[in-house]
Amino acid sequence: MTCPNGKVSPPWTMRDHRRDHELTRVKFLSTDCAPCPVRAHCTKHTRRTLSFHEQPLFEAIQRRKQEQHTEVFQQSYGKRAGIEGTISQGMVALGTRRSRYRGQDKTHLQVVLTAAAMNLTRVLNWYDEKPRAQTRVTRFGRLAA
Repeated sequence: MTCPNGKVSPPWTMRDHRRDHELTRVKFLSTDCAPCPVRAHCTKHTRRTLSFHEQPLFEAIQRRKQEQHTEVFQQSYGKRAGIEGTISQGMVALGTRRSRYRGQDKTHLQVVLTAAAMNLTRVLNWYDEKPRAQTRVTRFGRLAA
């Protein structure tokens, strides 16, 4: 593999991945990356490291990433995005990751009251015409824009 500055990587290595397959690991030499004038564009670390899944899995992931840009996927995922936001609100703002109580009855009551609190919060925000938070863009996404 060749980096943007023209340096060639040493031989590749294989390592186990947590999902029962191997990753191909490409590491460039620190002696090549440290003095490189474009290192800030390649990596935040002392040297560039890349990992690749096995070819059939890599191709399946690439196909799935391309599907994500279709109109059909966007419409079906829109529902999930709303649900994910609700779950995140419960986890972050209202602490539903762990139950405060022991026993199913008390835990169920906590879940019901948390859902009621979320609904009440949303109704009050709607009534006060508070705008909903915009989706944050990752650093990588900002680079693409």
